[in-house]
Amino acid sequence: MESYQSERIVNLKYLLVKLSRFWIWIAGAAAACALLLPLYRFLQLRSAYQKELAAFEQGVKDAVEPAPVSFPFSYIVIGLIVGAVLAALVIFLWDFFGGKVKCASELDKPKNAQLLAVFKYTEDTKAEAFMKKLVRYPAPAEKKEESLLMYSRLLTTCRNQEIGHLVFAGDAVGENPEMLQFIADKLTQSGVPTECIGDILNNPEAILRLNAGDGVVLIVKAAQTTYKALDEEIAQCVRQNTKLVGFAEFE
Repeated sequence: MESYQSERIVNLKYLLVKLSRFWIWIAGAAAACALLLPLYRFLQLRSAYQKELAAFEQGVKDAVEPAPVSFPFSYIVIGLIVGAVLAALVIFLWDFFGGKVKCASELDKPKNAQLLAVFKYTEDTKAEAFMKKLVRYPAPAEKKEESLLMYSRLLTTCRNQEIGHLVFAGDAVGENPEMLQFIADKLTQSGVPTECIGDILNNPEAILRLNAGDGVVLIVKAAQTTYKALDEEIAQCVRQNTKLVGFAEFE
């Protein structure tokens, strides 16, 4: 299976929401540039003025008396724009090349698996909420509704693919063990024994228990799970001949 790191995408709506989360940093950078850029330009103009004035006073040929220097207020606007753009660019590059899964849309490109559920557990800031309304960002489903959707999708998939034993694995299994256990219990009651085994890269017991399952669902945490870890987890499933059924993501 190809590396998921090569599947990084630019999701414009996600990017705008991400930038709104860092609005204080963007505003701070804009304010700093709005102060420093006109000050730097003013010092340049004053230095040039002093040189021209000295030449005029010394009677240098063709020298004319320079006009007094005024503060370049127009550079305040330029500084605001430059500062905001630079800060946004740094945040974007840091996010894009940070080596971590950033949004569910990156996992929603199934090769041999599917994105089963996305769980939202952090409260939006006022800026994020405003930006989501502005760009019509898709609202996440309720936790219980998303849990039931994941359960029904998994039950159907397991029956269609004749998976008799399912495991939940990944470095983010511990993000909400109660909810995952709720889904596992419902699947078990429906005839598909399911268990949460944890991190299959660093937990020896989890690695051994991975073989007990016919299929595995990898649990991913946005901005925490790295592409490298995700690729290694998929490779681990392949080595142990456990079918990758899909992903669930916590945001």
